[in-house]
Amino acid sequence: MTTLEAMRGLSRICFGHRNLAAIVPALFALLRVAMFPLPACTPCLSLTTLAITLLLCPAAYSGDVHRLWPEIEAGHQNQTLDSPGFADLENRKFPPERSSSLWQYGAYLDFSYIVNFNFPENHLFRSRGTTPRTNEFAPNMALGYFRKDEAVHSRWGMEFGMQAGYDTHTSGFGQDRPLISGADTLRHFAYANVTYLAPIGEGLTVRAGLFDSFIGYESLYAAKNSNYTRSWLADNSPYKMFGLMLKYPVRTDLSLGFAILNGYWYLTNPNDQPSYVLHASWQVSKNTRFTQNLYYGPDQRSTSLRYWRFFSNSMLELKDDQTTIALLYDLGTEKLVDEVDHHRSIWTGPSVLIRHSIIGPWSVALRPELYWDEDGRQTGFSQFVQAMTTTLEYKISMPYSGIILRLEHRYDRSTGRQGGFFKGGEVSPGVIGLARDQHLLIFALMLNLDSR
Repeated sequence: MTTLEAMRGLSRICFGHRNLAAIVPALFALLRVAMFPLPACTPCLSLTTLAITLLLCPAAYSGDVHRLWPEIEAGHQNQTLDSPGFADLENRKFPPERSSSLWQYGAYLDFSYIVNFNFPENHLFRSRGTTPRTNEFAPNMALGYFRKDEAVHSRWGMEFGMQAGYDTHTSGFGQDRPLISGADTLRHFAYANVTYLAPIGEGLTVRAGLFDSFIGYESLYAAKNSNYTRSWLADNSPYKMFGLMLKYPVRTDLSLGFAILNGYWYLTNPNDQPSYVLHASWQVSKNTRFTQNLYYGPDQRSTSLRYWRFFSNSMLELKDDQTTIALLYDLGTEKLVDEVDHHRSIWTGPSVLIRHSIIGPWSVALRPELYWDEDGRQTGFSQFVQAMTTTLEYKISMPYSGIILRLEHRYDRSTGRQGGFFKGGEVSPGVIGLARDQHLLIFALMLNLDSR
């Protein structure tokens, strides 16, 4: 069984009205064949070998590990429902004298230079919403924000932020059209929301406006993630949401959420009907959390129920003091209004994220992934992508600020009738050549200033 056949089989099982128990062997087959061999490439092999060695041999390091920064956990589902601001990261602890104020403000800068060994004349990473520019200095993100946390003794909260950079250009657009009026201006708003902690039971959180998405594991802001470049799953699920969100802690280990949104991509307006999201997060054990998000709504010009989009986002996270492992799986589908046969389109993919803190400020991350976009509904092109990303990170801590340096290698392979990555110059007027494979060597610098 090939990788694509396994993914296609899994997708058709889920939406073919067959026994859902058949998903298990299909998923096993998918994971078994997914670990494709990396091509012989010096930076690829060197970084991958380093990562695997460090991940598999933690016993090589001894002594008390001193972290210069509090651990930055990946997962923007943890930013919105639990902590909406950029710097208020899950499990981040502050001394009492610095955390007494509910007000917080800060700024974030993100720069990179990405060496693309295909050397495309247009300098573009094809099919991507984030880190789109290669072979040039790229200011990918500049963010400024302030916020007030909600609390029992002060129930109203708010958040406002502005952003700019290459990562804001299309990350909120997707392939759904048309865009809302003024989208090119509105993309510069990072946050604009108010929150109320209602005195109902253990506290019902109500948030309205523009906030970080709780669909997906990775953030629009690279410093929050284990790797610098985002996965295909992340780039093709919403980083931001606009609407109304409710969250309630049913138990100490289980929280449920519900949201009414303007759509899958918040800067598009294919129709005037809302979409809906269900969220559940279960702390299975001290080191294990399972999160499930379900999206349902119209994202085409027709609002008939038969054309509504269904999207499932499943995340299993296992972590201890040194290592975080996240197993992710996305599955989306909708019938296409503009196709003659109105056939059902599917996009799906698994990803595994592994992050290990080595010693002091050093850490390493590894991310294999697959992504199949049958009709180009998410990436813009019908393609099947295999990718491997390896990251080495160094953090520098200073009072109220920090610096992250990352060296990353990324290999992508795109096949299918419209697959490929830009390579070289024009093969015909206005048409850049395509190649199946792409190697990137990434140098990234991230700066964070925070009042806490």
